[in-house]
Amino acid sequence: MKKYLFMAVAAMFCFSGCSDNDDPDPVIDPVDSTKGVFVVNAGVMGTSSGTLSYLNLEDNVILNNAFFEVNGQYIGDTFNDGIVFGDNIYLAVNGSNVIQVLDRNTLKLKKTITLDNEKSGPRRLAGLDNYVYVTLFSGYLAKIDTKTLNVTETIEVGPNPEAVVVYNKQLYVAVSDGINSANDFADACVAVVDPVKMTVTKKISAGKNLTDLATDGEKLFVLSSGEYELTTWKQINYGVREIKGDKVSDILFAATSMALNAGTLYYIDNGYLADAVSYGRYDIRSGAVSSWISGVEVKFPAGFGVDRVTGDTYILSNNMGEGGFADYTSPGYMVRYDAEGGYVGKYDVGVCPTRVFFSYE
Repeated sequence: MKKYLFMAVAAMFCFSGCSDNDDPDPVIDPVDSTKGVFVVNAGVMGTSSGTLSYLNLEDNVILNNAFFEVNGQYIGDTFNDGIVFGDNIYLAVNGSNVIQVLDRNTLKLKKTITLDNEKSGPRRLAGLDNYVYVTLFSGYLAKIDTKTLNVTETIEVGPNPEAVVVYNKQLYVAVSDGINSANDFADACVAVVDPVKMTVTKKISAGKNLTDLATDGEKLFVLSSGEYELTTWKQINYGVREIKGDKVSDILFAATSMALNAGTLYYIDNGYLADAVSYGRYDIRSGAVSSWISGVEVKFPAGFGVDRVTGDTYILSNNMGEGGFADYTSPGYMVRYDAEGGYVGKYDVGVCPTRVFFSYE
């Protein structure tokens, strides 16, 4: 069976393959945010086309399909999120209903955690103390012991939860109620969970179809996808709000994705049927909103992240398909900007890229 060896080294990111069964196992050196970036490529729903890309910043080379090259198998159907936590990397694979757990130093698969069929659909991940928490689209939050790599508890948080973050030693879950547009997303809320007792302590009303959360430890923001006009289908009433205790601000600005770093909330507004895509930043202390980048290098923004060490930003995009619309079946790309918003480079990635995540020492 063909095996592959690739290592992050100072001179280059080597990749080689041969058919000798005695080849050594594949290895990747330990990664941190100043050296590498991981890209979640969701793939085409209903297939096993989801992939993991890795950008080695030391030599500016990207390796696509890294999970397969190391483990000789596919990640699964609809790869949704990833985090590095402790010694491991955790990958949430929604369609296959599994969490893939990898060794952070080698990317070798440690365990595939298969979730309950009734408590299914892993979406987003967060780590706290000795546990990793994952939202399940069926309405639950699951708790994974990082020592045993077993699910220890699940609790119901509300319909179709998406993001989960740690804030004030509690877990905050964005409950979207996203497939209930007929009832105006009536059960959308931010559920607050005690991570020790695994109980929902309160639910905060914060808008419709809540899809993301962002925090710097001091402030907390929630993203609402709003709704769509019945006649035009234009996206309306969407954007970012700040949560202060049990109170929630009005929408601060329209946005479809956001990332928080060093006192600045970066956002992209790519609302459905909007006249143009805009890129802005919000000073979370002064409340000032300003433009960020032109984004001319990005055709169809699909997600982004900010490296908290370097301040570099990585924006994911699909390519253009037939009719001038985004192509969700072919490989996309990632554009990198420095902390000042200057263009750094462009990298080809996998099919339907959706998220980036970093490893911190």
